[in-house]
Amino acid sequence: MDMENKKLIRLFTAGNVDDGKSTLIGRLLFDSGAISTDILLGLSALKNSRTLHENFDLSYLTDGLRAEREQGITIDVAYKYFSTDSHKYIISDTPGHLEYTRNMFTGASLCDIAIILIDVNTGITEQTKRHSKIAALLQVSKVIVAVNKMDLIHYNEDVFDKISSEYLSFAEEIGLVDVRLIPLSALNGEQVTFVTGKMPWYHGGTLLEQISNFSPTEKFNESSSFRFQVQHVLPTKDSNIYLGELTAGSVAVGQKILVGAAEISVTIEEIINNFNDIDKAYAGMPIALKLKEHINVNRGSVFYDKVFPPKISNKITATLCWMSKNNGVTDQEYFLQLGSLKVIACIKKINGHQKSNEIQLNEIVAVEIQTKEIIAFDNYLFSKELGSFILIDLSNNATLAAGTIQ
Repeated sequence: MDMENKKLIRLFTAGNVDDGKSTLIGRLLFDSGAISTDILLGLSALKNSRTLHENFDLSYLTDGLRAEREQGITIDVAYKYFSTDSHKYIISDTPGHLEYTRNMFTGASLCDIAIILIDVNTGITEQTKRHSKIAALLQVSKVIVAVNKMDLIHYNEDVFDKISSEYLSFAEEIGLVDVRLIPLSALNGEQVTFVTGKMPWYHGGTLLEQISNFSPTEKFNESSSFRFQVQHVLPTKDSNIYLGELTAGSVAVGQKILVGAAEISVTIEEIINNFNDIDKAYAGMPIALKLKEHINVNRGSVFYDKVFPPKISNKITATLCWMSKNNGVTDQEYFLQLGSLKVIACIKKINGHQKSNEIQLNEIVAVEIQTKEIIAFDNYLFSKELGSFILIDLSNNATLAAGTIQ
C-alpha cells in the first residue's frame, strides 16, 4: 500500500516522569524502521557503544532538546512519525511534569488515541488521573494504558490485574469508554511490537496491534449536519468567494443554507475544489463557495443548515486549561479565537473553584464565558473545529488558555 492511501492515526503519549514514554516511542520508531542509520550511529557514539542496535538509550530518539538530554526529561511536545504496511502515525510525546500540563492539552487536542503510561512499580498517580481526565475532556476516541516495566517485577500477573481493576474503575467514573490495558516492557520491546512468551496470561495483543486496529472516524458523513467556517474572503467582480474547509456533512450546488449569527438564508451557486467546479463537497475538503445572494460575510462566519444548526449566543459554557503564568481573572477582557473567528470575551464565572475569580497555571476548570457579540459555535462532542477555542492576551497576543465548549 502506498503512503498516500494509508490511513493516518494521531497518537499522544502521557505519563509521569520516568514512566518510560520516550523509551516507548523510541521502541516504536526503532522497530518500525523509522530511524535512519546515521542517527543510530550518532546515538551509539553518544553511548560509546560498540554495536549499532544495542546499548543506546531509546529515549534519545525522541528527546531532541539539549535541555531534555541533560535533565533526562521531556519538556516540550515532540512530534514523531512512523508507518507500517497499513497506517501512517503521528505521535505527540507530551511532558510528564505537572507544570507542563498545558503542553499535554495541546498535544492531545486533535489526537485519535491516548497512550497513558503507568510505571508498574509506582501504580496509578495523581498525574495519571490528570492525564486521563484531559483525555476524557477532549473526547479522545481510544485510551491505551501501557503498564510499563513489567520485566522489573518478573511479569507478575497479580500486580497488573490490580492496576487494571483500579484504573478501569476510575475510567468509568470520568467517562472514558474505549480503554485497553497492556502489560509491557518498553525497554525490551515486549508486548510493544512483538508478543513475549514471558506473559502467557495476557491475550490482548501488542501495543502496535492495538493502535493499528483502530479505525479513525471518517470525515465524510452524508447524514451529518453541514458546517463551513470562512477562513478567507476573496472579492471578485460579481460577488465574493468564500474559502475554507468543509468540517462536517456535505453541501451541494443549489442547496439553501444559513449564514452567521443573523441566520441569513442564502443559496449555493458554485463550489470550487482544486480550481475545478464540482456539484457536491464533503467533510474534509478545502473548498471555495460562491452564493447567489450578495450579502456581507466576514472571516470567521459560519455556514450551516437548518436541520441541525449550531448554537447562536454570546454565552458559552466551557472547560478551560489555563496555560499562562498570569492568572485568569473574571471580567477581564480577552480575545476568544474560535477557528478563524476572533472576538472579545471575558470569563463571567468560574464554577466549583476555591478561588472564585482566578485561574492559575495548569488548572482545568469549568467556566462561563461571555462574548461581546453573538456568535455561532458547537458542542465539542459534535465539532472539534467549532467546539474548541483559545483565549489570547489583548496586549501581546500571547495564548493564555485552551477550552472546549460543553
